[in-house]
Amino acid sequence: MDLRDWLREVDSRGKLKIVRGAHWDLEIGAITELMIKKKGSPALLFDEIVGHPKGYRVAANTVTHASEDPVRAAIALGIKKDPASTKELVYMIKEKMPQWESECKNFPPEWVSDGPVMEEIHRDDKIDMLKYPSPRWHEKDGGRFIGTGCAVITQDPQSEQLNIGVYRVQVHDRRKVGIYMAPIRHGLADMKSYHSRGQAAPVVISLGQHPLYAVIGGRPLPRSIGPTQEFGYIGAIQGRRMPVIRGEVTGLPIPADAELVIEGHWQPGAEMNEGPFGEFTGYYGGMVEPAPYIVVERVYQRKDPILLGSPPGKHPSYGTNVFSYAMWMRYLDAIGVVGVTMVSTHRAAASQMAAVSIKQRYAGHAREVGHIVAQLAGRGVGRYVIVVDDDIDVTDIEDVTFAMASRADPSQDIDIIRRAYTQRLDPLLPQGLPREQYFNSRAVIDACIPFERRANFPQVASISPELAEKIKAKWGKTLDFS
Repeated sequence: MDLRDWLREVDSRGKLKIVRGAHWDLEIGAITELMIKKKGSPALLFDEIVGHPKGYRVAANTVTHASEDPVRAAIALGIKKDPASTKELVYMIKEKMPQWESECKNFPPEWVSDGPVMEEIHRDDKIDMLKYPSPRWHEKDGGRFIGTGCAVITQDPQSEQLNIGVYRVQVHDRRKVGIYMAPIRHGLADMKSYHSRGQAAPVVISLGQHPLYAVIGGRPLPRSIGPTQEFGYIGAIQGRRMPVIRGEVTGLPIPADAELVIEGHWQPGAEMNEGPFGEFTGYYGGMVEPAPYIVVERVYQRKDPILLGSPPGKHPSYGTNVFSYAMWMRYLDAIGVVGVTMVSTHRAAASQMAAVSIKQRYAGHAREVGHIVAQLAGRGVGRYVIVVDDDIDVTDIEDVTFAMASRADPSQDIDIIRRAYTQRLDPLLPQGLPREQYFNSRAVIDACIPFERRANFPQVASISPELAEKIKAKWGKTLDFS
């Protein structure tokens, strides 16, 4: 299944809208943001974009912004049964993860000689990155960002371990694109390893491909999974080895069924001003600062390529997060943390605020879980972790707020973690600080019923699930309870 297969499947479910005639400058971004904010909105496919040939398209609101529609994410993950809720999808993913992890090494990428992405090849001075409909997504973005749902492919020069990451990519001119990578990411470590040897760092960037690349590449998988890591994981999910073509310049794998792929090198010390860009924190992240750029040496494309857009910003984020929730729960299981029933970040706060529900087993259980999740959620820009009992729906911010307001004592139920990791995109980080001063703090809020008071804590004055179902069954045809 490639991006077009996914779009066809989504369209057959009535979950795709084709938009014709939008402008690359702000209109695509504004339409996408307004639709993301609307629950149940469809995936978007922009065509006949002003200033660009018909057929040069942009897909948006796909999986990474699925407007709380778990079905689109389930289709991307190859899950046959349509999930009824986010929690059901998370449990479906979590149940499949052991199988996917164990099968990773059985699905290394398959080297092939040809594929749809080879319909056109542009080399050196024939390359023009400005001919593609790269949107200016937000009003104060510093330029056009062609890569938001992209797959950046790098390799460790010593171990030859491949990596797929999702990093923002800005078009500077006909031949140059800039990449912002947080210091914690594998992709930056790979590329700097080449520089430490005095070599240019090879890189391949797929700018349109199956959404699964963004879902998997956007999460930090453990390198113990195998030398082909994300490729193997994607292959295990799809049940096939992913076809790749060896790049003419770098030798790195190029997804054969991609839409548009660029190839080049990051030369040691090659940086130019990049940004600002509306980021997942809800703010313009990092402002204008030097960042790596590559000179594009090859472009491989279909004749009518589709860019995959996944613009962050001050709006809900969903699709990659459900995979993270399942992954965090799996990690907690693996290290022996018991009783965790659900993990979720708030849809408007990205990774800056997470909630986790537990079945309390012992004194101190809530704090233990909260501190561990604070480090998992904080791989982006963590700020708050709220631990609640399992009668609370962590995907519902009103329910979480109820627990926090009524069960957490400010004088004893808030722990502060100081000098924790953060990155350039953190809006609380003063501009101009050197990287060695990038710290933040995190709050772990224990909003569980006090362990020692569980037997005599006041009961919640709310309709029971059993009575609710009984009333809905009797009165559902007369009254709309949805």
